[in-house]
Amino acid sequence: MAKVDEKAPQGLTLELKDPASGQVWGTINLVSKHFSTGSKGFHASTKLSNPQNAEARYQCNFQLILIGSKE
Repeated sequence: MAKVDEKAPQGLTLELKDPASGQVWGTINLVSKHFSTGSKGFHASTKLSNPQNAEARYQCNFQLILIGSKE
């Protein structure tokens, strides 16, 4: 039987921060997702800019998968 986390929220917020300066690069909203593999968890995809250099843009993909959630 696949693992389920009944106490997990519908979404999470991820903050990306420079540990040296404490400057926040961005905040990403993760949404609950059922992956095509059968696993369950959270996912987000976005683009961020360096706060010190707006021309330097980064693509960000994030997955948070519940271990054992695959059928």
